[in-house]
Amino acid sequence: MNILKKNRHGFTGRAGLPPGTLLDSETPQEKPSAEWFIFNSKQIEHQSFSEGTDSRQWLNHQTEIPAESRVRWLNINGVHDAQAIRAAASVTDLHHLLQEDIQNTSARPKLEFDNKTLFLSCGMLQWNESEGSINREHLAFILNNDLLISLQQRPGDVFKPVRDRIQLGRGRIRNGDVGYLLFSLLDAVLDNYFLIMERIEQRIEEVEHKVFSDNRSQDGNEALVSIQELKNELIQVKHEIWPLREMFHEILRGETPFIDETLEPYFRDLYDHCLQMIDMVETFREDLNGIIEISAGLASNSMNQVMKVLTLIATIFIPLTFVAGIYGMNFQNMPELTLAWTYPTVLGGMGGIGLFMIIFFKRKGWL
Repeated sequence: MNILKKNRHGFTGRAGLPPGTLLDSETPQEKPSAEWFIFNSKQIEHQSFSEGTDSRQWLNHQTEIPAESRVRWLNINGVHDAQAIRAAASVTDLHHLLQEDIQNTSARPKLEFDNKTLFLSCGMLQWNESEGSINREHLAFILNNDLLISLQQRPGDVFKPVRDRIQLGRGRIRNGDVGYLLFSLLDAVLDNYFLIMERIEQRIEEVEHKVFSDNRSQDGNEALVSIQELKNELIQVKHEIWPLREMFHEILRGETPFIDETLEPYFRDLYDHCLQMIDMVETFREDLNGIIEISAGLASNSMNQVMKVLTLIATIFIPLTFVAGIYGMNFQNMPELTLAWTYPTVLGGMGGIGLFMIIFFKRKGWL
């Protein structure tokens, strides 16, 4: 069974606390790690910090790349760790309410900005091949001048192509600013959404084949369960895509800090991707509804065939029952009962009536 994984930190333990309060992780095993990328068109520095490293060590990282042309990207694994969030907020002047949004992994994707900081959060969806399900991971971005901080729940993400382009100097990313880096990361997230949609499309085709297969009467319940799981996954994707569409529309208005007007075509492309994905979600939902209707029609048709056969059998036996009922009455004046040939004659007549009705039904195409 495919189950949609929903990672929810939620509001457990937050009731009654002041707004913006950060909670310490309830599981000591979850220790944050971090990774620095600092680069310009000619130079690059890369350093990783293992789990349990003091967050102050991340922020005190020294670089020889001049500030005039550099882009800094700090990726932090562990949004449940309050110390890591406070460390990121201390260098970006992030509002305390937005700090809480980083830790609340069930928060709706959002975009907030002022003259000092841009904050963006969304869901990062990945396909779990072993379980055949979608895993959601909460993702937050903080932009401040030449610095981009990304915070995610755990190690493992969809940013490997971006890291490779930075390290190998491919494309425009080494010549771009922090806004272009944000676009590249969001583009990687949306590209993976399309991979999710491809997996869902494949599963829809499998369910459709199962419904139309010869053993559909045995697998009907299993197909309906799979359809419901697919509909739940599509709802989850839609809940992630619609806010992203709104966020990109807000960015395209041209009032967002740290995103230059020259990046407008790139974010318009992301906006178009969102529209395309929304269309795909609606199309897939219509396909699933159509499969449900077809499945119900096939089940109804199968039941009708059964009822047809039973009705024909009952119809054949109605005149036979009538004859048997007459000769089952205890009348004394039934002279044929005393004749030796009466019993085989009646049986032969009843058989002839049944045979006649079978031939008649076959010629009518009812059998």
